[in-house]
Amino acid sequence: MPTVVAIAGYSRSGKTSLMVRLIGELRKRGYRVAAVKHTGKDFEVDHARKDSWRFGEAGSDAVVVSGPRRLALIRRHASEASFEELLGLIGNDFDIVLVEGFHRTRMSRIEVHRAELGRALRCTPEELQAVVTDEPLPVSCPQFAPEEIGKLADFVVERFISADRDDLDLQDGAQCRLWVNGSPIPIGSFTQRIIIRTLTGLVSALKGVEPVKSLRVSFRIDPPSGDASAGDASSGDASSGNPSS
Repeated sequence: MPTVVAIAGYSRSGKTSLMVRLIGELRKRGYRVAAVKHTGKDFEVDHARKDSWRFGEAGSDAVVVSGPRRLALIRRHASEASFEELLGLIGNDFDIVLVEGFHRTRMSRIEVHRAELGRALRCTPEELQAVVTDEPLPVSCPQFAPEEIGKLADFVVERFISADRDDLDLQDGAQCRLWVNGSPIPIGSFTQRIIIRTLTGLVSALKGVEPVKSLRVSFRIDPPSGDASAGDASSGDASSGNPSS
């Protein structure tokens, strides 16, 4: 799971504009960025009467559209996906995931504050890592002016991206993330080393396999036939990779 940081704030505080500028600054520095936005409203990303739209109208529960440079997944669900599920869809090929919304999910947050709104900070002290504000505030965390996007990016890189890699302390920056039944499972650097070395060794021994830069393993275990106590089928997914690949 990549490093996750949320951009928080009230409506009209400028959080979307800040997030757009921060994405651009991090991309200029060579970092791979993913963005997630939550909305409480229904929305459409497909176009009426296009082939993919017709597949969905016919009853397909998932439609994938793939082109030379972009891929889109449109999937129906009975209940709203959890944030952890969305991270599973995004995958590990990013240095950081920037999030707008998901206020009920605990995560590190940078809040955007505007004096003219006349409102106190929205984040809890435990979540709040920094504030982008147009007036000084009595808080202990770092504060940045709205135009200080370069300094904010420096902070994000040092506090989150670099720190996350240092915590792993794995050879060549390799990372391993484990998901079981759609939920992330925390694993320490020792366990990560074992998984990476074992899987890399097994796969590298296969005929025709090129040097491993990234690896994804996924499997599904169906419950025994007639086992009424077993609910939905279980599935596991382990992936590893090098951030520079």
